[in-house]
Amino acid sequence: MIKDKFKEIVKSGIHPALKEAGFKKSGNHFIKKLNETQQVATLQLSQGNSHEQLRFYFRCGILINGLKPENRDLKSEMYADYRFSINRITDEFESDEFNITNITEIEPIAENLKKVIESDLIPFFYNHETEKSCIEFMTSQDSLQGSFDLIKYLCINNQISNLEDYMIRLTKFLKSIKGKYNDPNTARKRVDKMISLIAEYEKLTPELKEKIEKSW
Repeated sequence: MIKDKFKEIVKSGIHPALKEAGFKKSGNHFIKKLNETQQVATLQLSQGNSHEQLRFYFRCGILINGLKPENRDLKSEMYADYRFSINRITDEFESDEFNITNITEIEPIAENLKKVIESDLIPFFYNHETEKSCIEFMTSQDSLQGSFDLIKYLCINNQISNLEDYMIRLTKFLKSIKGKYNDPNTARKRVDKMISLIAEYEKLTPELKEKIEKSW
């Protein structure tokens, strides 16, 4: 059975490595709750699976408890403040997608996943266990992920220098990326919303506004 092969990969390769690092299993989610953050590794099954083939995705996330005022419970990577696929933190995989068929040898997959979890994923999680480390990491990325919450956080905590660096990075990023924000008008609207948010928290100085505009 295809599902039995998947379960064996989880049992022999994925679960032991995450359990050793303090993660608790809940269905296809492995969760670790710390004082300032919550971490999760999720195995998401494809909706198109059949008796002949099973596809699953290995995705992860980190929730920062202090990023929002309300209490939150991390159940899967979809609830995380920072989400990433397993291939983002390792050179071993080109994709976060794994396929199992009736002729698939599961031992190599299990062993490879166990190795990557121990050598790459766990160290990444270990280096991002605190609120400070996660905020510093997220604001150093060319990404819009959690951007409004991060701006609020930096404003509330009066981290003006970090706010300035982050806004310049985001503005340049929005100007350069393709896809949804490929249209300059759409990208500019996003920048203006971020500027308005900073103004709401009374942190928008003329100097910061000028630097943002120069970045655009």
